[in-house]
Amino acid sequence: MTIPKRNILLKIPSVLYGVGVALRNFAFDNGWLLSEKPPVPTICVGNIAVGGTGKTPHIEFLIRQLSPLYRIAVLSRGYGRKSSTPMEVLPEHTVDLAGDEPLQIKQKFPNVYVYVDGSRLRAMAHVEAMPKEQRPTLILMDDGFQHRYVKPTYTILLTSFQRPFTQDDLLPYGNLREPQEAKYRADSVIITRTPNSIKPIQMKLLEGEMELQAHQSLYFSSMRMMPPRRILTDEQIGSSSHTIPPPNRGSEIILVAGIANPNIFFLRQKGEGYVEKMRFAFPDHHNFQKKEVESIIEQLRKHSNAYLLTTEKDSVRLYPHLLSVASEIQARCYCVPMEIAMASDAQAKLLTEIRNVLALENKREKKHEK
Repeated sequence: MTIPKRNILLKIPSVLYGVGVALRNFAFDNGWLLSEKPPVPTICVGNIAVGGTGKTPHIEFLIRQLSPLYRIAVLSRGYGRKSSTPMEVLPEHTVDLAGDEPLQIKQKFPNVYVYVDGSRLRAMAHVEAMPKEQRPTLILMDDGFQHRYVKPTYTILLTSFQRPFTQDDLLPYGNLREPQEAKYRADSVIITRTPNSIKPIQMKLLEGEMELQAHQSLYFSSMRMMPPRRILTDEQIGSSSHTIPPPNRGSEIILVAGIANPNIFFLRQKGEGYVEKMRFAFPDHHNFQKKEVESIIEQLRKHSNAYLLTTEKDSVRLYPHLLSVASEIQARCYCVPMEIAMASDAQAKLLTEIRNVLALENKREKKHEK
């Protein structure tokens, strides 16, 4: 874990920011600002730091594990979208309408109800107003930890192994949106992007560093890289999809990443034995411009045997730009899906904990209805 150097001049505005955050939390803690209980059992997945901690992969992890038991809805603010209209996300929507992460989730899980709205309370009211036979039985609230107007049934707080909140400071001196004491609002904390080489003693030290309360659980997760898949379908590409094989060890690649930590993506691909010819790094949620895509395509023309490898989130934003390029190039454009991995005993413990809390909440709701 390497923490970058910080500008000491930012310490003063950081203190002022902290006063504002403390006053807001004090108002919620003392009932001056009210938190409302959602009408449907709700799991909040969030963090207290800006930048990537893997919220979307963890939402997808919960969808995979819980969808056999619940009718799931994902609520998101749809960060980066150009529309402010609350809406249900459909697979055919664009990033401008829905936002990249909600659209990615909907395209991967078509049976999950995905709704974007800047107001979580308004989104909850929308879900409550749905016909009972269509109404979700479980809500996953993406990036809602700071949205204290909603009181979730169960809260998961994420922090990255590379920069845990225990070794960070408030904005703008550090990356924290809230002081680390906010962790006590969580039911469980997951240290994400844990390296596979981590030793038990390191995990024990981190557990002590977190200083969680007795009722809170600590988990570790890592990112598992899945086989690359084409951004466009075989039907969209045509005959080239059958003549050009997928990338493998030794293949030339051109890397594109517009995420919070693009270097993590780049390093992962390096470890797969590819031969990197070029890389393009962009800010998180970057809206690709025509000239930028043309530069990427030009590199694919220059390196005629190279493949484009990008993240799933970036593939959603690149998709419309690739529809008009030559099929031979389309067939060489791939994204690399990532999935969450946890130790089997830890995963079983987390899911049991969640199911027990949700079962208790459902029991209370039924008793209340009577």
